[in-house]
Amino acid sequence: MTKNSNLPEASSVKLIVSDVDGTLLNKEHKLHPRTYRALKYIRENYPELPIVLATGRQRSSTREISKSLNLDVFPAVHLNGGVLYDKGEPVYIEQLSTEALFEVYDRIKDMPTVGMVVYDENTVYVMKEDGPEKPLVKLLAHYGEVVDMDTPSQAVRHNVLHNDCKVVKAGLLGTPEDLEKIHEILKDFPVTSFSPMISTNFSIELVPSNINKGTSVIAIITNIYHDIEPENVITFGDSQNDISMFKVVHWSVSMANGMDIAKKCARTISPLSNNEGGVGEVLERIFEIPTSYNPLN
Repeated sequence: MTKNSNLPEASSVKLIVSDVDGTLLNKEHKLHPRTYRALKYIRENYPELPIVLATGRQRSSTREISKSLNLDVFPAVHLNGGVLYDKGEPVYIEQLSTEALFEVYDRIKDMPTVGMVVYDENTVYVMKEDGPEKPLVKLLAHYGEVVDMDTPSQAVRHNVLHNDCKVVKAGLLGTPEDLEKIHEILKDFPVTSFSPMISTNFSIELVPSNINKGTSVIAIITNIYHDIEPENVITFGDSQNDISMFKVVHWSVSMANGMDIAKKCARTISPLSNNEGGVGEVLERIFEIPTSYNPLN
């Protein structure tokens, strides 16, 4: 059996969990038509089958996806597990240590091309600019993040320090060379301070050390869907931050465009990338979606 044919029977799938960027979305940051078609078929023919988004994004930046597929009736994992929603309401919100945030800031504040952003439940704020033009911060906004470009970074730091901004996730932005230096800096911090993870080629994300996508999936099948076991769950992802959920369920699929470490940890590798509708192709095989199905009909 090859690593792209190791898939469950449709009858055994009781929960679908998918990453967003690099997995559901293509390079234009849109749902690939093939993936949308497959998900729409499942929503129409298996309306009680939960489809859960598990993403580093905030809920505010995935509303278009959720609305198009009516996913707000299901749980959702945001900020890499920092916030878990059920039916649109927060189940829990985990905060990063303010002390640890400022210790990191002090270590990178004199690196001119490194930016630092912080995420509360709804908005991204710029704690340190990555240069006068903020190119990487603007790239986050281009990717669909809800970025506050107006609040001065000094004011953001004040709000974080006084807990007026409740930080769930932080992002360190830089060139590949910058990220190598940051990676070495972060080695000096205790593992209890935060968990660093790579999600894009220009950022390292920091989340509370006690949470990740995997802990959120376990919380969903433990506290929300009591009749679902790990062997009934299939997860899709492409990056380092998806590995935690690959490890806690029986069925895991890395995209063809996934990081090598994601492919290594996944049970199955999609033959197609996110730009080719890889999630849709896998779901077509599992659920035997008819070629005649047209979601517009």
